Amino acid sequence: MKNHYKIHAQNYEHFDHDQEDKLPSLPINDITIDSKEIQSLTPAALAPVVKIEMLDWLRSDFDDIDLNRPTSQLSSERVTRSMKKLCVEEIFAIIITAVNGKPTTSLKNEPERCCIPTQFSSQLSTATSMVFPDGTTFASYAYYNFSYDSDRGLVGMKGVSFSVPDQQKSDVWIIENMNDGQIYVIDEDAKKCYKSTMPIKPFHCIPDTATYVHSFTYGYGDKKIIGDTWRIQKDEAVDYATVSRDGRCILLTDNTFFQNPTVVDAMTTTDFVAQIDDPSIFDIPAECKNAI
Repeated sequence: MKNHYKIHAQNYEHFDHDQEDKLPSLPINDITIDSKEIQSLTPAALAPVVKIEMLDWLRSDFDDIDLNRPTSQLSSERVTRSMKKLCVEEIFAIIITAVNGKPTTSLKNEPERCCIPTQFSSQLSTATSMVFPDGTTFASYAYYNFSYDSDRGLVGMKGVSFSVPDQQKSDVWIIENMNDGQIYVIDEDAKKCYKSTMPIKPFHCIPDTATYVHSFTYGYGDKKIIGDTWRIQKDEAVDYATVSRDGRCILLTDNTFFQNPTVVDAMTTTDFVAQIDDPSIFDIPAECKNAI
């Protein structure tokens, strides 16, 4: 049995798939992160976005805590651990939900919907800004070596994150096993590993629910590539994904907007190769053996 938490615009609600009695709603303003705690969190912990759905790992982090207390009264270590899981998971949510579904027949004057490569490596850069429920803001820039192997069901990211404007640096390594939904977040500076579960299925193709927006030409002269932008909406998240029209369906750029909480995330792909550059990016390190 899995218990779930879901963030709505105004409250947290507890529910499960077996239709247990709901717990009382908790005003979202009661769960805040004060500015001192945000300064203590690493850029990697706050890098992407605050997730719309939080699952068992968040419940396990907070089930022994009085949730009626503001998080300013919780331990910094506990808040850091939960926020790191929450935010890193959303990096994958942006990447994986950007192109989710099966290709369908395109309408007249639309480019064909396509499916991304089953195996590739690239450079990934992200810029993220967010506003927390207490009004505190955060921004970061990060770049990663990114590898994707759908045949093995693995995603790997290793890179550096910088907070803005103070430029605090964090070295981050992230591994996801898409077969069992396990995510390992390795803080390479502290040599610590955090484990969580993400219930998002692997993506393959532009979905039939996507709306064609516009096409762009990248490059110049004889070195040109056309990118097609699609608008994809899921709940309160709106995503603009641009994929290449060269038969490879490379995710060139991705811009995601969340309403509650307010988040903007931009992602750019460069240095694409249709192979895995470094297979060791998928190797789970020793510090993750006892990760929780």
